[in-house]
Amino acid sequence: MNDGAAAVQLRVSDVLELRSFLESRWELLTPNAELTSPVRWVHTVDDPRPAALLQGKEFVLSTLSRFTEDAEDLMSPLRAYLDELDEVQASALAVEVLADRPRLRETLRAVAAERRSGEADPLPIVLFTEQVRFVDITEDFHQLLMARHIAQESSIDSADPLFEVSTQLIRDVIGGHLNSAEEASQRAQPLGVAGAAQYRSLVLRLRSVGRLSAAERARAKELTVQAIRRVAIDAHSKVLVGQSSPKDIGIIIALEPHQAQTPEADFGLALQGAVAKVRSSGVVPAFDVATGEPNPTILAAIKELESAQQVLHSLERILPRADHFPHLGAGAAERGFWRASDLGVLGLLARVEDREAIDWFVSAQLGFLTGPDAQELREVLRAMASPTRSKSEVAAELGISRPTLYSRVRRVERLIGQELTDEVIQTMHLALLAEDLFS
Repeated sequence: MNDGAAAVQLRVSDVLELRSFLESRWELLTPNAELTSPVRWVHTVDDPRPAALLQGKEFVLSTLSRFTEDAEDLMSPLRAYLDELDEVQASALAVEVLADRPRLRETLRAVAAERRSGEADPLPIVLFTEQVRFVDITEDFHQLLMARHIAQESSIDSADPLFEVSTQLIRDVIGGHLNSAEEASQRAQPLGVAGAAQYRSLVLRLRSVGRLSAAERARAKELTVQAIRRVAIDAHSKVLVGQSSPKDIGIIIALEPHQAQTPEADFGLALQGAVAKVRSSGVVPAFDVATGEPNPTILAAIKELESAQQVLHSLERILPRADHFPHLGAGAAERGFWRASDLGVLGLLARVEDREAIDWFVSAQLGFLTGPDAQELREVLRAMASPTRSKSEVAAELGISRPTLYSRVRRVERLIGQELTDEVIQTMHLALLAEDLFS
């Protein structure tokens, strides 16, 4: 592991100094154990055979609920349990065993004493003697890890276990490997975003990343993720941040009942400001943010990232032609993010890949509009495309009189050989949008 990664790696001693530990009663059953082992993550496991659920370097939390007081033998299963933690190189174990389980508590003390007498450094074993909320420990760890990443001036290839774990959860859901809302919530719990009243889904896409080197892309992503976390901490928001696609960073905001019902706006604008600061380094390119619909579960919120990605896919074609659509981004600029409704029919047109079909449609609908007044007639069609606008309003927008407007309408009708009904106007306006987008 490089120096940058080592600087942000938390250790057992850091976990024991978390607020949730300092406010609880506990004792270290292995006082001669080293507390310098690195901790990749905090994981709650109650299975008596934990090895299959762990990857190494976890600080394991458990109530040992499967070790019941009426079991004939507790010593052998506990030894096997701790041996498995050794095999997967867990960092430490913290268990809650209350006064109503005296036999288990004494057996745990006896097994810990055995391990203290061995030659090898024993696994740190912490015993909580009164009830503790494991969710508080995981959230405190999550916040500390976020703070360390933000404070660190890390190298471009530094490890980010929080981002990696979040990315794996997102990929499992989007890839169809995880479809259980309960399992998704369990996996989100150590990440600090489980059990919220509602979730909002945002996707951030950096522009022109293809022009950056691999090292520059990694650095740009790292700085952007740090900016997102900084915004979350400043806003007292719980967020999940991970890679939702090779181009995109997915952001899930977890909301409590008392929080604002439209937090994306505040978050989006704050994110614009935070990323603008890191963009001054010249490493982070411009970016766009899109949002999906609100959802009641973390599983549905992660799936909704795909909807936000669809908005960004359309914007990749639309934004280079933005000068043809001067009013398009007004709402997005005010909010700091795009919605599907901002794009209207352009969102669909932008995804049409058959260029021959586009050219045919534009030519068939607009090919009659030729000559020196073609541009004037096009502007008439654009202005009349709004079904709620009166003829007086259309004329005022064009800066012409109503008689002049009627004259131009008749001119269009003669050229196309039919009356300008609402349906015809909408069809021709669609052709105008396609012309602006693809010409």
